[in-house]
Parts: sequence; C-alpha cells; structure tokens
Amino acid sequence: RDALSDFQRTRELRPTRAEAIAGMGDCYDQMRQVPEAVRAYDEAVAAVPTRGEWWYRLGRLQLDASRTADSVRSLSRAAVLGDAEQHRPAWLADAHRILGDAMKLAGERAGAIEHYRRYLEIAPRTAIDRESVQESLLDLGVAPSE
Repeated sequence: RDALSDFQRTRELRPTRAEAIAGMGDCYDQMRQVPEAVRAYDEAVAAVPTRGEWWYRLGRLQLDASRTADSVRSLSRAAVLGDAEQHRPAWLADAHRILGDAMKLAGERAGAIEHYRRYLEIAPRTAIDRESVQESLLDLGVAPSE
C-alpha cells in the first residue's frame, strides 16, 4: 500500500511516467485487485507498447479475469517481443505456457500446441510446470517432443 501511494504520487507529478503506472499495476496485482491491475497495465502498454514484460503481466491478469481473448492478444504480443530480445527474458517461458493455456481455452489448438512446445524448448529442465505442459499436449492429442 505504501508503494502504491508512492506510485500514485509519482503519477500526479509526472502523469505520463509509464513506469509508475506499471508499478501501480504490480501493487494492485499483489493486493489481488485484478480489475485495477488490468487497467494500470492497459495504460502502461498503451504508453510504451514495446515492453514485453508489461504485456505478459497484462495477459496473465486478463486470463485471471476470464478475459481469454484479450489474454491471447496480450500474451501473443509479449511472446513476440520476448522472442525478439537478444537475451531471453526470465518471464518468456511462462508467457508461452500461459499463452498455450489461453489458446487451449479459446479452442485454438494449433496455437496452444505451438506455445506449449516453445515453453518446453526454453523452460529450464527443472521448471515446475513442465509436467503440466506435457499433460496439456497429451490432452490435445500430441506427444510432447523434447
């Protein structure tokens, strides 16, 4: 709550400061105020559309709010931006996993398979979600290839 207050004050002083808006999104997310977090990240990515991590956080929150189609769009943007970075961002594997989940929910089988496979390709071998992604691929009628 203190951090949120600080970000709100920063925003009052510099209304276009996208980092403060995204920081507010983080605070709302930690307080599980999903609609407020989504609004903050919507505003942050509108201001700086090249920040893949913000798209990832927005997409994850949209999926939490049962906004599957919005989540697919946001996470797709995050994946494209993250895959284009010279050094792989820490959040990228998770973005592909969640995008696979969102696409599976949306009935987009081919896309779900693509992103689950990308997750298996880049996630650490010790990642906790590897088994669930492999099970999701099996549910889609595809043998996980590693």
